[in-house]
Amino acid sequence: MVKSPIQSEKIKKLDEARKQLSRGWLQTEREKT
Repeated sequence: MVKSPIQSEKIKKLDEARKQLSRGWLQTEREKT
């Protein structure tokens, strides 16, 4: 199954956003305690 470049771009962006979100969440969790 070959993904279209547009789809892989979208997935890449989503992955980046997820990484940034989890990183920010970890930081806020650390600050809370």
